Amino acid sequence: MTTVNASGVFSTNISITVNDTTPPSSIEFVPPTDANNDNLSRSNIVVNVTATDNGVIDTIVIRLFNSTHDLINSSSSSTSPLFVNFTGLSDGVYYFNATVNDTYGNSNSTSTRTVTLDTVSPFISWASPQNITYTTNTITINITTSGAAVNVWWFNGSNNISYTTPTNVNVSDGSHTFIAYANDSAGNVNSTSVTFMAGLPSIEFVEPTPSNGDNLSQLNIPVNI
Repeated sequence: MTTVNASGVFSTNISITVNDTTPPSSIEFVPPTDANNDNLSRSNIVVNVTATDNGVIDTIVIRLFNSTHDLINSSSSSTSPLFVNFTGLSDGVYYFNATVNDTYGNSNSTSTRTVTLDTVSPFISWASPQNITYTTNTITINITTSGAAVNVWWFNGSNNISYTTPTNVNVSDGSHTFIAYANDSAGNVNSTSVTFMAGLPSIEFVEPTPSNGDNLSQLNIPVNI
């Protein structure tokens, strides 16, 4: 502002501060961030976020919480995007989210995502058949498992059985091998196998065994089976 009078010209500066009341316009997860409700067979969680503001970004913060919602780790930056790989995590349920604020304290946040880490293979064991000889050709497949899904491979050359409940299968006489695979929703796999004999063994007399009821003029009895 300039003032002119008889004694001269006088200039004065007037400063005006315009407050920023608008929160950052966006903050969002971008690849390779783990998806919400992921069930992962590993010990790390990957998060990547971008943020924008019509002014100046002050801080982006990514926070990681455990199953009881306690804060266990965080990472921050003043630039976008912000990528973090939380490593060395134990099996369990985790939550994460991100917040951005500008230099005037306005903030914006993402939703909270849930991720489950599971690196333990499911338990699986044969209840039946066992490694014994069966006198029947109808065999009951019964498996004990903690896995979410089970497939049974029957190594007689042709069969794959999708197992859900105890299942009866018909087998021929002889040796059979079954192998069962269990996988959980995190992709962990475990397997177990069993080999057994089915049907009665064959046995019969053959020559030169005497016939039943023979009356022989000899002092020996040859037997061949």
